[in-house]
Amino acid sequence: MAYKVMPMDWIQKIHAVTSMTSADLPQDAIEDMGLVQIADNDVVKRVPDYLNATGSDLQYLEMASIFRACYHITRNPMFGNKMFVSVKTMDISWTKGRVEVDAAASKFEQQYEEMLAQIEDVEVLLPEYVSVNIFSIAENEGDPIGGDG
Repeated sequence: MAYKVMPMDWIQKIHAVTSMTSADLPQDAIEDMGLVQIADNDVVKRVPDYLNATGSDLQYLEMASIFRACYHITRNPMFGNKMFVSVKTMDISWTKGRVEVDAAASKFEQQYEEMLAQIEDVEVLLPEYVSVNIFSIAENEGDPIGGDG
């Protein structure tokens, strides 16, 4: 499948970043679920001018797509729990595994943002989840709401 920003050797890079083998993380399964396509789309949304990225910007863009794919893979129950295999009691193993998966997803999200922050020559849009301070929006510089009171 052809992607817009995902590098040609994406599967090898994903295996290296996640420390998973092709047996645990087969290329066909990832593509069938659309996880790499979703990651590719996420990066294109953040960097609409991706076609003009060159040199180091292109490398950062490609690595951002790898980290974004790893984030989506980690969040997928079929693959995420395979990243951390340990033998424990049933209830503790699930809890510990979930914590480790959440930490890995958070790490991949952070690395994704770090790669995008390194891009200099093409515009990178702010993430859609930027929090807005509603209290600063609600301030009224003019007359107070309801009159002088």
